[in-house]
Amino acid sequence: MNLSLIRSALGAPSTPAKTASPKNSEVERYLNHALPHAHVEKLTDDAWLIRHTLSADNNSPLQHLSARPCIDAHLDSVPDVYNVSKQPTQHSSVAFIATETIGLSRGAGTLAFLVGLGYWQNDTIIVEQCLVSDYAGECAQLEWFHERLQEFTHLASYNGKSFDVPILRARSI
Repeated sequence: MNLSLIRSALGAPSTPAKTASPKNSEVERYLNHALPHAHVEKLTDDAWLIRHTLSADNNSPLQHLSARPCIDAHLDSVPDVYNVSKQPTQHSSVAFIATETIGLSRGAGTLAFLVGLGYWQNDTIIVEQCLVSDYAGECAQLEWFHERLQEFTHLASYNGKSFDVPILRARSI
């Protein structure tokens, strides 16, 4: 069930009403200035999607990543790769995830202010990060994350099993 249906069932507006604050305009201006090669998209007044595209061609500092088939052979032995589909692991089926939070507990007040998702697309690495500046942007962030995960059969992370995944699950309730 998506959040819009839950809000409707509770008689709440489909999206919380909020006006953009000067702080949020400054955040957007800073992101565009600090990340000139990234694509920055505003999801809500309090949430931004930042997308980096890293090519592994001969002119790129990532040209050593052309050994990608070697990565495929070892993915199944990585302990924090969750095989959701029980299919053989291929580089294009893995989403690499990470969070940055305002605390280290998994309690109700711990916000993941940055959720990152990395993946291979042909010979390119795509890194998407969803940044929120306030709790009001969290719904858009979590909806984005859950929608993006539908494209992958495996999750890989550092400490994701005991921290990142439980936090995102708890915040999605």
